[in-house]
Amino acid sequence: MKATVSSQPLPAKAYVRIGLVGIAVFLLLLFAYSRLIPLFAEYGELYFFRYILLLAFGLVGAIVLFGVIRSSSTISYTEKNWKVKIGGPAAVFFLVVWGGIKYVPNTPQTFDVTIRPESSETNGAIITSGSILVDLDSDRRSQRLSPSGEADFKQVPWRFRGTAVSVRAQVEGYEETPQSIVLSGSVVTLLLIKLPPPVTQLTGSIVLPKQKAGDIKILVEGQNSETSPDKFGRFQLSVDGRPGDRIRVKVFINGNLAYDDFQSLPGPVTINPRLNK
Repeated sequence: MKATVSSQPLPAKAYVRIGLVGIAVFLLLLFAYSRLIPLFAEYGELYFFRYILLLAFGLVGAIVLFGVIRSSSTISYTEKNWKVKIGGPAAVFFLVVWGGIKYVPNTPQTFDVTIRPESSETNGAIITSGSILVDLDSDRRSQRLSPSGEADFKQVPWRFRGTAVSVRAQVEGYEETPQSIVLSGSVVTLLLIKLPPPVTQLTGSIVLPKQKAGDIKILVEGQNSETSPDKFGRFQLSVDGRPGDRIRVKVFINGNLAYDDFQSLPGPVTINPRLNK
């Protein structure tokens, strides 16, 4: 690069006026850019508008350096069989634009975020089944949970970085109420509220022995509820579980175990207790 002094075809005041106009245009573009950032980010045009700002700033710099300060420069570049030479204000303009593109880091247009659901009642146990839904304004995205308990959302528009979005987990046994979480990092934890176990009515009848019905107790292994049959041997018992689940039913007569076997909800089941002789 060579710096040389050259004369200007216009007086310095004219260049000052041109420079002021250029600065005004630059500030106007900068204001428009700041107001339209969300729109440009949504449609992936941040880089394009950044180049417009660099062109305006390069033009202002070239006018000020060449017309007011009365300096100029020459840039020469040779590559194999071709040669490029830029002089005067064009060289200043090129340096500003080239430097802005090369040395100012680009603002990313999108980012990736991982959502990890955790149970509020199991000390951070990993949840590996189900899916996570995220509402990005009108864009609803859904991702299945991986075996490691993560839902990865790729290429989220940058305007959602650090903002609150609506998230809903579709995980069996947990509430699906939408939650508001802030996408402030690459990994976000989603705390899920566990639902109470479903209750199904187990119905059936028992073959009554000679003992009174009040001496018979019917219960389910691992649960606290119990019942007794009526005078006809019919019974109904509230059981934690869904239709189709298999449960272990026990019958005690006068405190002695008379029946122990598996049954399927919701019945009806028929129980024939056997008393030990």
